[in-house]
Amino acid sequence: MQGGWGEKIGVARASLMLTLNTGAGAMGRTLSLLTHLPRFEADGVTHRRDCECVRCDAGFRPSEHERAAAQRRWEDQKAREVAERALARRQERARVRALATELQVEADVRAADARVRELREAKARVDTDRRLAMFQALRRKGLSIPAALDEVERQVRAGQKSDARPDGNGRPKAATSC
Repeated sequence: MQGGWGEKIGVARASLMLTLNTGAGAMGRTLSLLTHLPRFEADGVTHRRDCECVRCDAGFRPSEHERAAAQRRWEDQKAREVAERALARRQERARVRALATELQVEADVRAADARVRELREAKARVDTDRRLAMFQALRRKGLSIPAALDEVERQVRAGQKSDARPDGNGRPKAATSC
């Protein structure tokens, strides 16, 4: 057969067959080693008891003591990994809790600042309210609440009428605060 795959890569079929069939060549030996790959335990290191790899066939199987030590190492490693994951979860939960607390505190501070600002604005309005100042003065003198309210209303109406009277120049008088 002409034009086979061996000729395409520049190797004659006869020389290729000769290399594969000789036991002395490295290629022949490597192929026999690959037929029996090692089988490992769950740890990925220790050969299983039913392993048929070349190493185990040669008698270099792990002893029971080595198997037990490898099993302990494997279990310890898994326990460490579980503990590390649990620690990472705890740390993450603590970080999230701290962040949530920080956000809540910031929101509470903003709300408290807004409330204080509202109260200061209300106090400023109260301090400038002439009617409230008159009411408080009347209450300190001993008038009852209804009597003090009536008196404040009477004084405010009287003040508005006097403010509406023009002075000598035909302009309203300037408002006076009590």
